[in-house]
Amino acid sequence: MGFPLMRIALLSMMATVITAQNPENVVVWVHGLFGGQFDGFPYASEFSNRGFHNIIASVGPVSSNWDRACELYAQIKGTVVDYGVCHSRDAGHSRFGTDYTGQGFYPQWDASQRIHFVGHSMGGQTIRMLEILLQEGSGCPEDTNPLFTGSGNWMRSVTTLSSPHDGSTLVGLLGDGLIGFLKNLIVGFAGITDETIFEALYNFKLDHWGITKQPGESFNSFWNRLESSILSNDNTDLAPFSVSEDGARKQNNLGRQTYPNTHYMSFATERTRPERTCIFWVFCWDYEVAENGMFFLLRVTAGLMGNSEVAVEKRKNDGVVHWESMKCPTSSSQGKDNCRRYNGNWQPNQWNWIDVPYFDHMQVVTTNSWNDIFNYDRSAKKLYVDHAQRIISLNNGNLANSFKEDYGLAGQVVDMSEYDQSSEINKWHKVSMASSVFMGLLVVGAVLLSARKLRGRLRKEQETDSQEEFNELEMQGTVESRGESIPSSIIGIRDPAVSAFASTKKSMDEGSEVSPKSMYDL
Repeated sequence: MGFPLMRIALLSMMATVITAQNPENVVVWVHGLFGGQFDGFPYASEFSNRGFHNIIASVGPVSSNWDRACELYAQIKGTVVDYGVCHSRDAGHSRFGTDYTGQGFYPQWDASQRIHFVGHSMGGQTIRMLEILLQEGSGCPEDTNPLFTGSGNWMRSVTTLSSPHDGSTLVGLLGDGLIGFLKNLIVGFAGITDETIFEALYNFKLDHWGITKQPGESFNSFWNRLESSILSNDNTDLAPFSVSEDGARKQNNLGRQTYPNTHYMSFATERTRPERTCIFWVFCWDYEVAENGMFFLLRVTAGLMGNSEVAVEKRKNDGVVHWESMKCPTSSSQGKDNCRRYNGNWQPNQWNWIDVPYFDHMQVVTTNSWNDIFNYDRSAKKLYVDHAQRIISLNNGNLANSFKEDYGLAGQVVDMSEYDQSSEINKWHKVSMASSVFMGLLVVGAVLLSARKLRGRLRKEQETDSQEEFNELEMQGTVESRGESIPSSIIGIRDPAVSAFASTKKSMDEGSEVSPKSMYDL
């Protein structure tokens, strides 16, 4: 999520109140885990260039999908955030949050003025949770907010990018290391390297938990306080549980997989390739490894998610989410009944998924310095241009040929090969490989230095032990240092120099000739 500061202005221009606008031209963009005020959708401009009005939402970056859905609803409608009576009581936080009264992006939004939603990663789950609450209600008799009373179908279309509909295997694989990994992600992607940036741009939106950043508090201090209070794998009302396989299964069982008259599209990204290792061509194991060009922090997690211990169907991934989970929600009683590969005919009430190869989890939504230099974002830009046109066709009622011609014969796969084989991508691969080699050399150097220090420490300990043994024998009277003989038993002590000295002195005392080698050993 590398962030140019000018993106702040972009957010303020895009997220303006829309009072009189055709709802079919309104698109709400929802960020994923650890997205927020510093984040944006740089390709959203491809929609605005085609007549759409963009709403860039900013919900809790580490909050649960339930809480984020409530915040999203309040931001669009312009109300006080209501997390629900029963939910708040069960979760142990306040019922109400930020007051957006008079600041709603599209206050007239309802079942008669349905709008479009696009979400990246966890943002796709958040959109689906909002849809479930609007369609099914909260199930709590004490909730009177229209959000929780089953108001009906308010969504024209739902588009998800790299979303963990069935959760991510990474959560379970990292276990207790998940929280530390998330911290590294926010620092690595967001570029939060100084407190000024953190102070100005990042808001965890945890007021309902009673946690706010104190004036002058550093990022590390705030994070440690957050981690010691509520941020843990055991808290089921925060993001780590929501994006886990168990959390996704729980959400999927709250409502239907799809609803009538809503169009669903998912883009499943992948940046790993299959590998096989064999011993004597008898014992073999298969796994997935990161492709060249994947963001360096994700290369490790991609390998972890693709290891041979993971179920075969869950190995292909984009560094954060396994590919199968991105296609559509299946971990519910409905299974895969409403899940199909997109064939150019975008029908409602079923998930239509499109494969997006050569993209890791972040490349589909953001550019970074390398991408800017090598024009790597051209293929991602094409994806957004095409989907904007697809939604235009949907609004016009032209579904049979909704951009089928741009995706080849079957209209199933976004063809990025022409970009991946370009000179720009080859340059990117070379940079990535050079970086990997450099990091490898650093690791080797560190190992050699550690080995050298260890060898020196062992030698010093050996010399100390030898001297102590020699002193102990001398104190026992076995060794006499005033010209008397030294018994042969001492020759076996560990210090070579002392052994040579003892052997030579014994020979001299016995009148034997001392060989040149013995003298040399001294």
